[in-house]
Amino acid sequence: MQLARKIPVPPIHGSNDDLKTALCRVLFGIGEAWGLGQNDLAGILHRRSSTISDWKTNEAVSVSQENPSPNDTQIYEFIEFYDSVSSLFVRVEDQVGWLRAASPDFGGKSPLDLLKINSKNQFVLREWVDHLARP
Repeated sequence: MQLARKIPVPPIHGSNDDLKTALCRVLFGIGEAWGLGQNDLAGILHRRSSTISDWKTNEAVSVSQENPSPNDTQIYEFIEFYDSVSSLFVRVEDQVGWLRAASPDFGGKSPLDLLKINSKNQFVLREWVDHLARP
């Protein structure tokens, strides 16, 4: 049994480069924990696969600390979604099982499928998880 480990998000007091590097570590840490490939992350974040590849190669995620775009916000929301799921399901296996299992609660789709279909689904799924975790 593998217990979930929180992917630490270091406080950002430094430069925008520090933020970009920290986000890269966090995103790819989540991807590794959940067994998500480059195409999965691209689908979830609604980015091109080549963008995810560039982030990994450069060890930095392109975001603006001063004026975050909606695309930047999507990254932060995904990290918050991870935090919610790991709070509800302690074991990594349970997190991954829930993420990949089709559910009648979601119209026969898996949460992973829903994340890839529409970026707004991430918010809805997080609300659903938060409701279960804190009824």
